[in-house]
Amino acid sequence: MICHLHRASMNTMLPLLRPDDIGATLRQDTLSDSDTATLHNDVASLPGDTARDLITACDASLHDRAWGRVDRNRIGVVKLLVALLPGSYPLVREWMFRTDDPYFYELQFTFCCFLSDILLFTPPDAATADAVLRMATEYLDRVPSDEAYNAFMAADMLGDHWTGDAGIEALVEVAQHSRNPVGRKAALGALEDAARRGKLPPHYSAMVLNGNDQIPPI
Repeated sequence: MICHLHRASMNTMLPLLRPDDIGATLRQDTLSDSDTATLHNDVASLPGDTARDLITACDASLHDRAWGRVDRNRIGVVKLLVALLPGSYPLVREWMFRTDDPYFYELQFTFCCFLSDILLFTPPDAATADAVLRMATEYLDRVPSDEAYNAFMAADMLGDHWTGDAGIEALVEVAQHSRNPVGRKAALGALEDAARRGKLPPHYSAMVLNGNDQIPPI
């Protein structure tokens, strides 16, 4: 399964934001088609108060479940919150660890489609990227359900969309040490996918693809 939400082809510039424009901004039909890294460039120069107001408005929008269950609405707000990193990190983390409601898992799936876009930000933000990587690893160690393919998508983000070795290493850590069967299953599945794509050393790929769930260090 591949996240069909992961990339968009249209770059959409945000309008000049004032507090009384924010609601309209969140509801513009093109927001979900925007490129997250471009959105980040657009919001990076916002005054601090305006950025905080925008984060608060995103939070309020996601609390409106009828509105947030519409794919384009949810995708647009999630992309905007990713673009607002690192300022939005506490709120993103709060939503990522909410449980016991299918709506939360839908949101978490959507966040995991776009959180790896932090790696595309200019200039690079290594500290925030590391925080997101650690959050995704912790998420797999704690998530109680994969009913919205949310655990799958978190693992797929680390195995397929995270550039470099850090994502694979995080999956190996979860596969080796996590006592959470939901996250561990997702991590093992993502490692199998990585093996099929040739992202693992040959001897390691063979072991993973043979169904060995006792994963040694890579």
